[in-house]
Amino acid sequence: MKYARLAVVSFLLIFLMMPCSAVYAQVDERVYAMALEADERFIQAVPFRYDNVWWFSEGFAWVQQNDKFGFIDKTGNYIAPIDYDWVWDFSEGLAVVSRDGAFGYINRYGDEVIPLAFDLAWYFTEGLAAVSAGGKWGFIDHSGHIVLPLVHDFASEFSEGLAAVRNEYRQWGYINREGDVVIPHIFSRAFWFADGIAWVGMDSVYGPDLGVIDTEGNQVLPFEFDMQTPFHDGRAGIVGDSGNDFGFIDISGEEVIPLIYQNVRRFSEGLAPVMLNEQWGFIDTDGNTVIDFEFDDARYFRNNLAPVARDGQWGFIDRSGNIVIDFQFSEARTFYYGMAPVALDGRWGFIMDTDYILNPPDAYQPDEDDVVLADVADELDDAESHARNLGIVVAVVAVVVIVAASFGYYFWRRKRQ
Repeated sequence: MKYARLAVVSFLLIFLMMPCSAVYAQVDERVYAMALEADERFIQAVPFRYDNVWWFSEGFAWVQQNDKFGFIDKTGNYIAPIDYDWVWDFSEGLAVVSRDGAFGYINRYGDEVIPLAFDLAWYFTEGLAAVSAGGKWGFIDHSGHIVLPLVHDFASEFSEGLAAVRNEYRQWGYINREGDVVIPHIFSRAFWFADGIAWVGMDSVYGPDLGVIDTEGNQVLPFEFDMQTPFHDGRAGIVGDSGNDFGFIDISGEEVIPLIYQNVRRFSEGLAPVMLNEQWGFIDTDGNTVIDFEFDDARYFRNNLAPVARDGQWGFIDRSGNIVIDFQFSEARTFYYGMAPVALDGRWGFIMDTDYILNPPDAYQPDEDDVVLADVADELDDAESHARNLGIVVAVVAVVVIVAASFGYYFWRRKRQ
């Protein structure tokens, strides 16, 4: 009799496994199909129905309606209902959510896997997340266990093995993953590490008091700068003494792009938006004007596209300054992995770059402080190939199970004879 049960269970497993595998690739397949069927390069991917949205992270984006937040996938389907008071991006498979003043985490299915029991919580980086309870901060792991005790006045995320933490005297230092203070609490401000360096402040809370240290706490740049943007493409934006003149320095602290601009934003993909004579254009890392100053506003490049504004409406340009999406949006954010949040008549949705979805670059890496913190390039692979590989796996498993079931059935018949 036990062999008969084995046969039945085996065949049930075959049918149960196949739909699970299909679900695994379902969203990717739909996104790919949308791009494949499109007769234009840029199409609407998610309807313009939300009060606000943010970039997709690990395949999901938060959306806001009527002061409540939830999450959707890339085809606009909800994975978490719009009933949270506050949320943040997915990172390492979990997203911060809040309801009635309590913070916790959901997984990619929308399940609350870490209870809403904290006063405040940050996203996960390097396997840990900063959380607050009772006015003190510490760190939890993916299971919600407190691994570094809640003893800090404030804490930020881990980067390159270090996290900035503040003591009761409002001084910042850095701890390692064991909770040891490895850079003492001597700073008035402290930022995350990237490429082995971090901006920190020494004196006043505001003003030109920022310098740069390495992961050992050694001074790399003197405390004499007023930072506008962190280092990207080897350049950091700084503010001059007047507070109205902006330029860029390199990692040695040398002023490599003069402080002649009225505003600057960070470099990305080798170009930076800068403002001169109340108009925005783009320069390269040598300070050469690459795209003329003809826009009312501009944001940085990503996926070789940048949002720009003219006469109160936003569109997108390519790296040559050509307008590739006409000025039509009331607001726009940069593309990220082929999807961009945009607003039409004040309602937010997403547009898709079908060229990017169908032919994603082989080696695109996000900047260290991009709001999307996890590498989701695999989600934009050719879904047909992805589904085919899954089908092969399922087929092999199915054959193995069928053979086992057949032997089980054979021995069961022999026992009955």
